[in-house]
Amino acid sequence: MQARDLTFQNGPVTLAGTLTLPDVPGPHPLVVMMHGSGPLDRDENMPGQALNIFNALAASLADAGHATLRYDKRGCGASTGDYLTHGFADLIGDAVAVVAGLRAMPDFPSVYLLGHSEGTALAPQVAAKVGGIAGLILICPYIQDGRAMLMAQAGQMARMFRDMRGPKGWVIRSVLWARGGVERQQARTIDRLLATTNPVMKVGGKDADARSLRDFLRSDNRAIHAANRLPTLLIAAEKDIQCDAADALAIAALNPAAAVISLPDMTHVLRRKPGAHSFADYPDLIAGPVDPQVGSEIAAWLCSQAERSEPGG
Repeated sequence: MQARDLTFQNGPVTLAGTLTLPDVPGPHPLVVMMHGSGPLDRDENMPGQALNIFNALAASLADAGHATLRYDKRGCGASTGDYLTHGFADLIGDAVAVVAGLRAMPDFPSVYLLGHSEGTALAPQVAAKVGGIAGLILICPYIQDGRAMLMAQAGQMARMFRDMRGPKGWVIRSVLWARGGVERQQARTIDRLLATTNPVMKVGGKDADARSLRDFLRSDNRAIHAANRLPTLLIAAEKDIQCDAADALAIAALNPAAAVISLPDMTHVLRRKPGAHSFADYPDLIAGPVDPQVGSEIAAWLCSQAERSEPGG
């Protein structure tokens, strides 16, 4: 496996990334990775939370003979720009700039876009803008509207706190009860977001990317997926508590070229959790490695696409 750092320009913003190549001679199919939500670097890490998803997938795909490009979001890692004031149009424009820069290289006969979580709604829009994309890989995809998703996540948080044992659980529940409960707080926050045009807003005492969150809430995800006719691999995590695993089947119903793989016990952070699962499990889960089946399923699908594109395939 070989890795080299590259940069790409989208106007005044410099996007820093890593191109990972197999050790075998090319040309190689190339997978460009698009992040989930949050101030994430090229490995889908941010302060206080190291998911290490994209670097794990890059290594797995390199072993299978596929090249990858992962990059830091604007304002994160080594990329310039302001993360807090961005919107979806900025993220889509950044990805378009990355793909355009890579197409200037003669080494990649086909380019695929891989999205995780929020990236699964952005990747089809990038593909529509740049054209010539060979296919999409959507991990933990969603078709629900943003409000429904955020309220469902609030419900998951409420259940987690309800089941928390000991004095800590009692204190947290008492505080939440005094504030009206997790779900009521979430609904109020959503209403505040939609009532302002400010690019940044305080949420829980911290600055939040309000413009991007409004775009998430207003995104017509059904229309986005209905417009996609590219070969698409949809990977559903059956224990996903952020994006409903059933959404993958709903998306596939809109696209005759889509295939669904549903992974038992898989969580949103691409680690398995047998039995009951809540947000409280995340620290322990991400301390371990990404489940290798995710990379192997992607590699197998990419190989199947290459075979179909060959004469007589």
